[in-house]
Amino acid sequence: GKRKAKQCFLWRGVLRMHRNMCEQLVSELGVHHSQHRLLMNLAKRSMAPSQKDIAEDFGVSPAAVAVTIKKLENGGYIARTSFKGDMRQNRIEITPKGRELVEKSHSIFHAVDERMFSDFDESELSLLFKLS
Repeated sequence: GKRKAKQCFLWRGVLRMHRNMCEQLVSELGVHHSQHRLLMNLAKRSMAPSQKDIAEDFGVSPAAVAVTIKKLENGGYIARTSFKGDMRQNRIEITPKGRELVEKSHSIFHAVDERMFSDFDESELSLLFKLS
């Protein structure tokens, strides 16, 4: 009843605070939220996707992705390569600079986790993760 609703409300607040802390620290790396999401997506792929693939993953139009891709390319975080010699079909690859930013992001996420949950013991953490 009311107790469960209150717990859910509190947990959502904790998650929101966690997300806000991560976003604030990641923004200090110099990329916009949408650019960061795209880099994180590229870093975990085994094959470089096309712009169309990325648009489908994010549920947006290829034109909307084009702006983000252009900014990341200008920053040296990604590179376009032609697919099997077809210049009309590009693959989007993350560069070493992009991978470095992703690694910094993971360090940030880990530091935020450590800071937010350092006072919890193992059983409390286990309960929290069961609730999420």
